[in-house]
Amino acid sequence: MPTDRSDASELVHNSISGSVAATVIQAHDVYIAGGLDLPGRIARDAADLARGLFEYGATEAAVEVMATAHRVLRDERGERDRVALTALEALGDLLSQSGRAGEAVEAQRDLLEARRVLLGRHHEETLRTAGNLAVALWQLGEYESSRALEEEVLEGRERVLGPDHQNTIAARDNLASTYAALGRWADAIEEQRRVVAGYERVFSAEHPKTTAATANLANHLSRAGVYGEAAELFRRVWQVRRRTLGEDHSDTLRAAGNFAASLWQTGEYTRARSIEQEVLDRRRAKFGPDHPDTIKAAMNLAGSLAEAGELTDALALLEVSYRDSSRVLGPLDQVTATAQANLGTALWQLERFGEAASLQTDLLEKLRRTLGDDDLDTLAAMASLITTLKSMGRYDEARGFADELWQRLRDQFSPDNTSVVLAGLELARVAAGQSDVATARDVLAQVRAHLPDDPEVRARFDAVERVVERS
Repeated sequence: MPTDRSDASELVHNSISGSVAATVIQAHDVYIAGGLDLPGRIARDAADLARGLFEYGATEAAVEVMATAHRVLRDERGERDRVALTALEALGDLLSQSGRAGEAVEAQRDLLEARRVLLGRHHEETLRTAGNLAVALWQLGEYESSRALEEEVLEGRERVLGPDHQNTIAARDNLASTYAALGRWADAIEEQRRVVAGYERVFSAEHPKTTAATANLANHLSRAGVYGEAAELFRRVWQVRRRTLGEDHSDTLRAAGNFAASLWQTGEYTRARSIEQEVLDRRRAKFGPDHPDTIKAAMNLAGSLAEAGELTDALALLEVSYRDSSRVLGPLDQVTATAQANLGTALWQLERFGEAASLQTDLLEKLRRTLGDDDLDTLAAMASLITTLKSMGRYDEARGFADELWQRLRDQFSPDNTSVVLAGLELARVAAGQSDVATARDVLAQVRAHLPDDPEVRARFDAVERVVERS
């Protein structure tokens, strides 16, 4: 009877786990006796075997093979032997790819320390290790530690390779993304502009790397509220992908969806809706109604309908998207979570506050379990629930969430970060709704000291201040 793939993976792991150490050590003795290239042979064979096991799905066995090879080489050759370090690097990569970011960080920190001593801070192997460690730290959400390493990698690659080397530009791209994760939008945008310009010089304006970097720049601009330029860049990316990949390519359709989404932000709802309807039609024809990209395209169209004031049609489409995503992808999938969040917002807009609060509470609990209390998606869900609870006059419940939201964002970002400021304003408004004017005024004073130079944010501050003063 055929064996299920997951069962086969388990059998492979069980058969290897008891004997891999003995096998590698035995190979070590054979190579010694034959005068063969022991270190290099063990490292190469172990890496090949581990890679094959990993691709087959026997992840634990792959990690065990590489860990054993590294241990044998380290014990025989010393912790700072070149080939032992190569094995440690392969082990760190496997741990990272397996989602074991904490263990990957430990391995890569040891490797980085050794390579800094042996090779110097600016050697390519040292810089590569620092970059890999930065990725592992990113996976753990340690963005500030990741940023410090990425700045070091960029400085080293600029010095050794020059500003226009592909590796230098890629290092700058990584740093820009980390600045964005930290909410440092001005820095992210500045670095991303340099990435786009670098790829244009090295390749061309329509090279895939340039196009991807341009899309990243558009994303940063959009998150920073620079909607007009973001829309123009998204349009440019879409046009390039239409010419180079064709109308129905997944990347082209994704670019079209991004451009349409940017048109919401500039108020061009009719055009956005037209593009999103086309994307949805093409995805349905190519992938079928149950494909995740089709479901996301339906949600995007629903968003445009909502922005255009066609709330009933938007709600109907979102209900179908949420149902389909829950059925096809499961209740904990990210697409399902997005559909649930959008459906809750639509219900709130239609003043069906009880249904909205029920969906948003359920979503918040799911995101806390799956992503953690400090994840930005979790905090966004919390913000939506606060708005709904306020609309229902349930200020005491809203207050607990508002206090938590402001504190968690302040723990992650600087006081002048837009998300921190807006969370403070939300807390002040909720406190005013409870007639807790003293707290509302105290929070406003703290926010006022760090108001960003953003007219929209300042207008919102003034509006909340008026509410507090009338309380």
